Amino acid sequence: MDGVRLPGIWAGEACPNPFRTAPSPFLVKAQKYFDAPAGFNGRIGALVFEKDGALYAQYAIKPNRTLPSDWRDLTPNLLWPSVSFYDISDAELFSSDGTPFSFRAFLTKQLNAYSAKDTFHGGKKLTWFKGQMLFAMREALSSPSVVLLNAFNRARVDERLVSFGEWHVGNAESHDVRFDQTFYAPCHSGKPLLMRLLDGVPLSEPAEHPIPPVPILYEDKDLLIVCKPAKLASVPSVTEKVNCLSLLACEHGPLYDIHRLDMATSGVIAYAKNRETQSEMQKAFRARKVAKSYVALLDGALEVASGTVCLPLGVNRLDRPRQCVLPISAGGKEAVTHFEVLEKRVLPTGDTGTLVRLFPHTGKTHQLRVHCAHKSGLATPIFGDVFYSQEGQTAETGSQRLCLHAERLSFLHPITSRLIEIISEIDFQSVRLKKALS
Repeated sequence: MDGVRLPGIWAGEACPNPFRTAPSPFLVKAQKYFDAPAGFNGRIGALVFEKDGALYAQYAIKPNRTLPSDWRDLTPNLLWPSVSFYDISDAELFSSDGTPFSFRAFLTKQLNAYSAKDTFHGGKKLTWFKGQMLFAMREALSSPSVVLLNAFNRARVDERLVSFGEWHVGNAESHDVRFDQTFYAPCHSGKPLLMRLLDGVPLSEPAEHPIPPVPILYEDKDLLIVCKPAKLASVPSVTEKVNCLSLLACEHGPLYDIHRLDMATSGVIAYAKNRETQSEMQKAFRARKVAKSYVALLDGALEVASGTVCLPLGVNRLDRPRQCVLPISAGGKEAVTHFEVLEKRVLPTGDTGTLVRLFPHTGKTHQLRVHCAHKSGLATPIFGDVFYSQEGQTAETGSQRLCLHAERLSFLHPITSRLIEIISEIDFQSVRLKKALS
């Protein structure tokens, strides 16, 4: 395999995990050696490999699909067209050792993991999910990372994989949040395919960070309210075994989740000590009888003092867990955020940032992050955001955190009817580029 020769010698590290670690310096170097076509809008991927003691880079590009200029014109069929199994043409793919395998066989194995259900017991939803999975996998075939890895696996002899990844070029599509020349991990919906291509390749993993303490803010026989640290999941999940609820349950007994914070978000979170309290608190959240506010440090200067952002949101089915702006008619859900500017701040980069207080009227996944970053919202992403900022994938290293903190929770106690107001302040002044803030 030949490619553009890069200066420098590979030190022999394991290949970075494209979903959990930042791009390697070699990938950043490869980016600088590629000139995108004039007016190009889409993704560019690079694969760096070592051959005979020298570094080489191979490139692949994928233009964005043409979509309406206004997000209000988007429809489900434009964003995520329906695809059946019989619409999928077979393709010959190659594992890391050069062994060929069938794309159809791979899809069959993936779909067989989901047992059939009748229409009245979730069958319709399951069929829809499988169709979206098929479409996402088909789209993944043209992903620059998949194209490059498959070509490398097929042609390799003695070459060694050093790094690979993708970055966005041009203006983002109207429904999405992307920044020019910023690295993003390959689409998460195509992750099973990408990891199949990487099977057997030694991957580097981010360093394990010690679990920070979880401060108790309020406790009685019904409720436990704490300040969740950043980078700690609220509840157990398939990917995150270490979580705030389980850690607290070891000391305080059985707990039940009431609401959740993003893993990257710190701040006030409440857990119930019994099912009755859980049920009543969840009813209060659904009825919007719980007042909450967040503080965020934005990566830029805002010129307005206050306002409201109304942008309906939906999951990006091709790139979970990212969310996108989606009209309600196309399956989006109402999302409303009020905001007020607190003060201007100097960021660790030396640029001007803005400290804001956010009041979510609704509670959709990544709502505050998208409303801050999207060009039709505040157009100023939260500092340290992995998914929606100009830091992009480089924020996943653990060297910094998402500067979003749930500072206040106010509600009537579900059992005693007493007003409970919990405030947890945070000082984002201590955020440093090379030092994590717990």
